[in-house]
Amino acid sequence: VRAGWLAQPEQLLGDAWWSILDALLVPSGPALRAAVDLADSDDVPVIFRVTTRLELAWLLVGAGERVEAAAVLRHALQEAERLGHVPLLRIVSGFS
Repeated sequence: VRAGWLAQPEQLLGDAWWSILDALLVPSGPALRAAVDLADSDDVPVIFRVTTRLELAWLLVGAGERVEAAAVLRHALQEAERLGHVPLLRIVSGFS
């Protein structure tokens, strides 16, 4: 995926999409937190508001940060409910 993305013309690289994709491919706390912020912008499909938070929550649980993960999951669940996205609702609810 990374190689395909990097093969695009230069003007398409370095935007919010790259930051989100990179955070999902090489997850870290700072990268996923930045991806969550970027996913909240109007030029990113709304499902990324849920998926970036879900990835961040998985990372946080793995790091033992369950309280923060629960807060992130609550927000993800609220977004999935607002969107009426049943598959994401099931995934987030199942992880919660």
